[in-house]
Amino acid sequence: EVPPGDISEEVGRELAALLHSARQCDGRVVCVLPIHRPASLMEIEADTSAWSDFIVSLPDFCRLLYEWGAIDTEAHERARLFLRSQAQPELGSHDATILDGAIFLDDLALTYLQNAKVLDQIAAARFDLRIHPDVVGLMDDLVRAGDLGDDLATKIDDIRHVLRSAVESGTASYLPQKGDPEDTPMIRHDQFMATRSLMAAAAECDALCIDDRFVTSRQRFLVDDSPESALPIACVLDLLRFLAKRGRLTSEGHWAARHKLRAGGFAFIPLETDELLHWLKTAGVEGGHFVESAELRAIRQSTVRTVNLGGASSQEVISLLAEMLGTCASVIRSLWNDDSLSVESVLAFADWTWRQLIAAIIGDHTSAEETGTDIIRMSIVQRVSLLLLPPAIESIERRASYRDWIEGSVLRPLRQANSDVIEESLDALCNMIHDQDDEGKVYGNIFMEQLPRIERQYLLTQYPNRALQWGYKTAR
Repeated sequence: EVPPGDISEEVGRELAALLHSARQCDGRVVCVLPIHRPASLMEIEADTSAWSDFIVSLPDFCRLLYEWGAIDTEAHERARLFLRSQAQPELGSHDATILDGAIFLDDLALTYLQNAKVLDQIAAARFDLRIHPDVVGLMDDLVRAGDLGDDLATKIDDIRHVLRSAVESGTASYLPQKGDPEDTPMIRHDQFMATRSLMAAAAECDALCIDDRFVTSRQRFLVDDSPESALPIACVLDLLRFLAKRGRLTSEGHWAARHKLRAGGFAFIPLETDELLHWLKTAGVEGGHFVESAELRAIRQSTVRTVNLGGASSQEVISLLAEMLGTCASVIRSLWNDDSLSVESVLAFADWTWRQLIAAIIGDHTSAEETGTDIIRMSIVQRVSLLLLPPAIESIERRASYRDWIEGSVLRPLRQANSDVIEESLDALCNMIHDQDDEGKVYGNIFMEQLPRIERQYLLTQYPNRALQWGYKTAR
């Protein structure tokens, strides 16, 4: 119940709720004395004269517990000495009969009893002990935080165990320490010491495995100035691929490991076709609606985060986007070629790939000569062109479904206000196919066949000669 406003102003909301509840059931509140007014920086004592019959000091509470037989002599003496060191007064204003009723403990009283090492014995005595719900929530948060710490310590111990076992079996060894310990490095920071030591002893290795963006941007590391001393550089992604190729890691385990890296904040993890296909096929489709899984959400969020990283250069962003777009286009084509998937599922998977990855992630890599609008326009033209290229879909029905999907999901939203973007994409593809000479005629026929009706009519009007070479013309 909500306590009266006057007592809440005097002792605070939590203690006021305990006092109000104690009065309702003739219980007692055990709390640390003196009680100060909230926001007074412990300089103004609260007026609790109207509630003094319901307040019990900690020394009195421990004395009553001892007389009741709930705590032993050693625990009572330990608690008495501790509470005396904390300047807690013994008032002697209550008898042991109060222990028959409800006993309310505030959060600070719980802390004092815990530090005095008597709380376990009090809880074991099965009194009617009550605490505020906010204290329960705080304790739950502390337990969860402790569990996280224990989990981290367990994982660190697992790493130590693996390394110790590898060293003892001879499959791993420690690098020798290089250099004079008395030499002071130019850059001394604990975060760089492991990297510095690894590079100093690189002559003992056949390759370096390190997750450092600056280092891994080079393909090889020169131990000295001679090219013969160059060592290949690998990262954790290379190790995962190596383990999967050797059969030491299943494909599901490989993709799961990459997901953990993304979820943990690793940047610049490229998106692979088989990986995206795997997570799309394991996601759910309910009533024609796609249910984004945690793995796909991590892919989307990590890609956006990496593209928008302040430390990423324009070349890095362009390279990452180009790789991502090529992968997504390959995934969409693979989905439409997979006869084991229903058209409903393929539509849901292709829509998510187009809306959440291809069309949504643009990146900011403008140069001095370009504006943000120009970059976005060029990016959309490039993305539409990727999907307008005729895919190698064997099934005639699937090709028709792909054309309908392009029409409804990609082109129709652009026609109202950005039809020129579609036309630019068609112009670029038309010129590219025309440059292929004889092979271009066959490819141009497939291209015209795959286009929706409106886009095909545009090419017939703008490029009638090329359309005729590709097997199409306008007739009345």
